[in-house]
Amino acid sequence: MPSQAPRLDIVRPARYTHTYTIANNLYLVSFLCWAFSSYPQPIINFQRKSVTGLSLDYFTINILGHSCYTVSCLAFLYSETVRDQYRRRWGSGVGDPTVRLNDLAFTAHALLWSCFTITQFYWWGYTRLPSQRLSRGMTCLILGSLASIALATGLVIFFPSKDVGSDEPYAGGWEWLDVIYLMGHIKLLISVIKYYPQAHLNYVNKSTRGWSIHKCLMDFIGSIFSLIQLFIDASLTPGGLGSVIGNPLKFLLGWISVVFDIVFGLQHWVFYPAGKGVKFGDERRIVGRDDEEERGLLPDGSRGERE
Repeated sequence: MPSQAPRLDIVRPARYTHTYTIANNLYLVSFLCWAFSSYPQPIINFQRKSVTGLSLDYFTINILGHSCYTVSCLAFLYSETVRDQYRRRWGSGVGDPTVRLNDLAFTAHALLWSCFTITQFYWWGYTRLPSQRLSRGMTCLILGSLASIALATGLVIFFPSKDVGSDEPYAGGWEWLDVIYLMGHIKLLISVIKYYPQAHLNYVNKSTRGWSIHKCLMDFIGSIFSLIQLFIDASLTPGGLGSVIGNPLKFLLGWISVVFDIVFGLQHWVFYPAGKGVKFGDERRIVGRDDEEERGLLPDGSRGERE
């Protein structure tokens, strides 16, 4: 890994007060949008007394993803060890990590609500199909992620980096920064994968019934403002826009969220718009044969295999 991030030859904006004001406003807007995006889904589940139409894979793997991101943000914000290793790894000219308190607040808040939402699948007595279970692929991903974190932690403990001063360049070896980067990459991998089961379920049902489009809208707005904020913050650091390289997680997570929110928007308004007008008590014909599957019967009365 290179000892110093590549520098971009750009003209950085002056550190005017209004630039910081814009960044702080974006900071607030992105946090509020992301925070409120956690509420629509459990509210819809409560109104319907059902979790049909939702992918258990998505909500389960989300807990691991937000756990990794929470630890990553905590480390970059409050661990002097990790922050010193970051500066040595990328060069002192890059400055501090481009992680803000709103990143931590968002992911910690989302982690709590993800844990709350998953309880609606198991403990609230809501309608749930037998086919709504954790897939083998997601189970393997969770176990593999936990094993890789444990392995990286062991490498840091038993094969640490050479003991050098914080002002000296990175000398090789395993550091706690590598564990944090690993957790960030796990979060990134989860973000790429986690949306697919829900998008596929919407495709199978030919409906977005049960899935909150308001969650996607607020997540989309929050991601756009977060990306703008990231570039403004980076332009005001000594490393300029090259600082984005030191925090690829925030940059890539923002774009991944934007892309999949667009996909869900197309499914809801363009591909399967019929599901919008169905009342809460009549989801059977939209969500995928709830009553028939619960009885093990197909619509024609015959008994068929469950998914």
